Formats: sequence, structure tokens, C-alpha cells
Amino acid sequence: MVSPTQQTWNIRERKRKKAGSKRKAAMANHGTTVNKEELFKVVEADKPAK
Repeated sequence: MVSPTQQTWNIRERKRKKAGSKRKAAMANHGTTVNKEELFKVVEADKPAK
């Protein structure tokens, strides 16, 4: 049987490995670069101040 300390260490090790895995997978699948429409969209200037 595993000692409580060893069990805790294993839990912490798995937590550290898994941390951010969903975010990392999403970035790998969808990337972080915005599409061309978003990147080069024309932003209308506000009306000039009087």
C-alpha cells in the first residue's frame, strides 16, 4: 500500500503535469494569431474634437 506522503507527492506531480493542458491544447489546435479580417480591419476615426 502506498504511504500517504507518496500518494500526496504523486497527486501533486500529476497536477503539475496537467496544469494548463486544456489551454495549451486549444492554442495548439486553434492558434493565437487572429485572422486577416481582424488583423487588418479598418477602424474609423472618431469625429474630430471641436
